[in-house]
Amino acid sequence: MNPGESAAYAARMRLLLPIMDAHARGEIIEYKQSNDKAWKEMKCPHWGAPASYYRIKPAPRTFYAYRFSDGSGRMFSTQSARDSHLKEWVKDGPELLTLVEVL
Repeated sequence: MNPGESAAYAARMRLLLPIMDAHARGEIIEYKQSNDKAWKEMKCPHWGAPASYYRIKPAPRTFYAYRFSDGSGRMFSTQSARDSHLKEWVKDGPELLTLVEVL
């Protein structure tokens, strides 16, 4: 392997190793070619494609919100932020919501 090939291989491995390590820990690996619309789970990754075709499946995000009877409301990234905002500004008991992203 010439020096240019060696540097390219090392750069590819720097991108793939965290994903391979996650696979070894039992995390779900997903694969998507550039022309695919959605990521697909891989049970046994072959690691032959470009590093950008692989990712560790992200954990779903949770959002916290409140909604008034008129439909207005607000969304927060943490429950404590929502709750502190409610204590400070809200007096008429809105509906409290917890939303989990579907991946």
